[in-house]
Amino acid sequence: MNEVQELIAGAETPEVATVKKDGRAGFVPFWVVQAGDSLYARSHFGADGRWYQQATRHAATRLRIGDQVVNVAVEPVGSAERAAIDAAYRAKYDRGENARHVPAMLTDEVVATTVRLTPQEPVTI
Repeated sequence: MNEVQELIAGAETPEVATVKKDGRAGFVPFWVVQAGDSLYARSHFGADGRWYQQATRHAATRLRIGDQVVNVAVEPVGSAERAAIDAAYRAKYDRGENARHVPAMLTDEVVATTVRLTPQEPVTI
């Protein structure tokens, strides 16, 4: 893993770019996990999630981690590698306040929205 992947994987709750219902661009929090050498995310709202719809339509999005913005390629993977990705969600988020949201991230509807995130250059600060 390179430095940018480690930054993303280590972030508790990075933010993903979206266009909100009112048309304004912004970022919303979401969860990213590392399984093997890859980074993955799922839409908590399933296929109805705005960030998910926009990112998969364009095969790309932006993530914000603190004051850094990272461009990422987005590749739908669905239930491929499900066991490893489910385990990564449990390992990273199944504690404290986040624990109550983990079961929703493991449902078939949400698993179907699993995407692989591949950082692209440049990273902006």
